[in-house]
Amino acid sequence: MLTGVAEEAPLDAVRQPFETNFWGTMKVTNAILPHLRRQRSGKIIALIGPPNLCCHAASKHTVEGYFQVAAVRIERHQHQGQHGRAGLAQD
Repeated sequence: MLTGVAEEAPLDAVRQPFETNFWGTMKVTNAILPHLRRQRSGKIIALIGPPNLCCHAASKHTVEGYFQVAAVRIERHQHQGQHGRAGLAQD
């Protein structure tokens, strides 16, 4: 786990949360969307856990932003895309 001052963090350590949180989420979402389009239904739910450190928080915000934009595209195909933070109730 990455701790300490953000500007002193090694770049490879900063990349790891993005590889897992953002790129992993994007790859899985992109893999499932063609199946949802073929069956003309489905739901994608991304639970975004609470960030605990600056680089981890940045990767979580990236995932949230990705789903905000993707939700518009997903709605065009009549699928439901939702995101929410774990532990927080959202409408």
